[in-house]
Amino acid sequence: MTSAALDWRTGKIPENTTVFAIGDIHGHNSMLVTMLEAVEEKIRALPMTTTARVIFMGDNTDRGPNSPRAIDLILDFRSRMEKVPNVIVNNLCGNHDEYTHRIIAAERIVPAIIPYNPNEKGELDEKRLWSWLQSPNLKEMPIDGFWDFLVKGGGYTAVKDYFKRAGKEFSENDLWDVVGGKDAPRKDADLAAVNKWRQEFVDCIPPTHQQFFADTFNNMFVEIGDYIFTHAGADPGRTWEAQRDVDPNNLDDHFTRVMYRNGFLWGKHPNNHWVDNSTKWEKVIVHGHTPSVVRANDAALLGEFGAIPKDADRGPTLPDGQKPWRLCVDTCIFDPKDGALTCFVHDGSKVGFMSVQKRDPNRVVEYSVVGRAQERVHKAMNPQLHPQPA
Repeated sequence: MTSAALDWRTGKIPENTTVFAIGDIHGHNSMLVTMLEAVEEKIRALPMTTTARVIFMGDNTDRGPNSPRAIDLILDFRSRMEKVPNVIVNNLCGNHDEYTHRIIAAERIVPAIIPYNPNEKGELDEKRLWSWLQSPNLKEMPIDGFWDFLVKGGGYTAVKDYFKRAGKEFSENDLWDVVGGKDAPRKDADLAAVNKWRQEFVDCIPPTHQQFFADTFNNMFVEIGDYIFTHAGADPGRTWEAQRDVDPNNLDDHFTRVMYRNGFLWGKHPNNHWVDNSTKWEKVIVHGHTPSVVRANDAALLGEFGAIPKDADRGPTLPDGQKPWRLCVDTCIFDPKDGALTCFVHDGSKVGFMSVQKRDPNRVVEYSVVGRAQERVHKAMNPQLHPQPA
């Protein structure tokens, strides 16, 4: 492992390359429209000799106002970019994307691996999660994992959106009657009814969306110069080479395969090395997954940022770059007041950010590591794509 201390502010990328890394979207279609317009405008202004790398950092659905529409926008953007020379689009898998693909791929819901015990609430979610992830057969999903997707992951919002898109009636109360309440899955759940309900949900997902989740499922990371882009992080206790050069299909046992995925999707590692325990590493990790709560008006946390818009009562939620070798671009988009969608931009000579804030989804705030914000208002090509947030 190299001893050189890298910093996300000064890391190198190949010449004639510009990187756009878009953080967690979580079904926020209106904010995504604004961001993609700004990204596309910048791409079309680049010299023909420049390669644009656009990376969606994962967690595209759940919790937000319209998950299917967010996937539509990503697919439409990708289709447009295929016609533009020197543009490469990567869709990384997040844990919410894994949730969705596993529900689509499952052929049946099976009984819980770990029985529900109300006296173990402190460990309950973790046990449910592990019981699901450690299920060795993608064709089966324990009901506690299915419940975990719906409740802990906010998946019921995406379910509702897909039912609505397909023109089918959806009752949240009926869903909880079948699967269980918001506190725990039903111990006496009728698995036949649960499986029927799961299949109805899958039938509502368009084939193009199902293929999107399938294609994304094994996209764990993108490496560009000094930077690793991945949804949740990497293991600073091991060399990057040891993690990069692993073919998960060749791993001997299911648990090892789970732990391989967990490092990239959940930020959990087999040696219990957590990303914040290290002060430097051989690469710069740009990731999402863990929402940043750094506000631009929290002066003690700002460091070198200078991003308070002149007409705002508070600054945008900022990416968490307090560790020099780690930058988190999940800016808590689902926060009802201060949520933001963030894009990290690196043009080879400098780094900066574009931010779309929930309280003003039609405006992009651009700011650099040092200096005040520069604002631009992007009007939608189609005003109907800009519904006001609920």
